[in-house]
Amino acid sequence: MAYPFDAKALAAGEVQLGFGLMVPAPAILEIVHKDWDWFFIDSQHGQLSYDALLHAVRTADSVRKPSLVRVRDHSFGAIGPVLDMDCTGIIVPMVNTPQQAEQLVQYAKFPPLGTRSYGGRRVIDLGGNSYWETANKECLLFVQIETAEGMDNVEAIVERPGVDGILIGPADLRLSLGMSPSAPFTEPKVADRLTEAARAAQAAGKLACCAGAGSPELAVMLADMGYTLLINCADVTLLQNASPALSQDLRNALG
Repeated sequence: MAYPFDAKALAAGEVQLGFGLMVPAPAILEIVHKDWDWFFIDSQHGQLSYDALLHAVRTADSVRKPSLVRVRDHSFGAIGPVLDMDCTGIIVPMVNTPQQAEQLVQYAKFPPLGTRSYGGRRVIDLGGNSYWETANKECLLFVQIETAEGMDNVEAIVERPGVDGILIGPADLRLSLGMSPSAPFTEPKVADRLTEAARAAQAAGKLACCAGAGSPELAVMLADMGYTLLINCADVTLLQNASPALSQDLRNALG
């Protein structure tokens, strides 16, 4: 079955560092797995097909790391097949209201919480026909809060039974607040909203995750707010940052 998060570490407030996969090359996870605590696999903005997603989830399992897959949208058809891959959990983007969160619970959880469809091939192969008995607890549902409206409703959203955690999408949040998507996290409008969301998750006993924690300073800031799951970088950001730096160093050395 999917490799779980370290519940004891999370309960103690220990931050888990996350690495994102956006390109269809799951072998990258094997290369970097010793450096990170968990994997964020992106089928919303990433370029992964169904086959690549399945390969990525299997790769995460093989290196004993939790995997959260961000699905494309709110639809039953986008959510069910990813759950059947037996990932550690899913992230659903652009959740703005408690009503939307409740509908997602319906799709992602088995009765009595929801109406998830039974019969996934991989989950049965790994967990047996009774996998549904523990799936509601073991397969996590994260809802992504990334607009001003979502932030206004964050308490009601995160309190919904069946919602296991929230992921803050800071780029779209800043756009929604009338700012540049690269505005500093320290901007009061941003920092206040981030703090409010983390507190709401903590009060509800749910997990708080934030993307965009790409520097030690940001990681410490978010950890102090109460975020225990961070997405610190992705395959593309590593290449975008490392390639120009190395190339320039070589050109400087060569004159």
